[in-house]
Order: sequence, then C-alpha cells, then structure tokens
Amino acid sequence: MLESGRISVGVPDDILDAIKFFEEETRCSGLCTKANFFYFIDISVTEQPEDNCVTAFKEYFNSTLLYGGVAVLVMGLLVACAFCT
Repeated sequence: MLESGRISVGVPDDILDAIKFFEEETRCSGLCTKANFFYFIDISVTEQPEDNCVTAFKEYFNSTLLYGGVAVLVMGLLVACAFCT
C-alpha cells in the first residue's frame, strides 16, 4: 500500500499529484467532507485543513474559467458578426 513514500492503491500518479497540489495551495483536505488532517503535507504542521478540496477546487477554477469563458463568448460573437456582414 505504501511504496517508497507514495500511496499505491491503483490511483494514477497524476491524480495524487493534483490532490497534493490542491492541499498545498489551498490548505484543503478530503473530497466531499473536510478531513481532520492533511494527506500529503508534513504531519508536524499544527494547523488543520481549512475546507474540503471539492469546494477549494471550485473556488480555484471559478475565476480562471470565467475569463476563458468570456473570451470564448466574445470570439464567438465576433465570428458570428463576420459571417453576418
């Protein structure tokens, strides 16, 4: 289950890396409910996770995807106007 300091339960490494990234960036832990400890951050850290990672994931990508969505919408309108004239 634990091989060379990594959890090995059939979960792809990129998924584990994403969870580790969100724990470090947003101080979250757990998926649906907030866990009482971090999975990847050093155990000597005395603080507890601030929120579950699903909520942190939504908040992290909300602003990022908003700008991308606005850009796609504007480009779509420009293309539609180009074909209308």
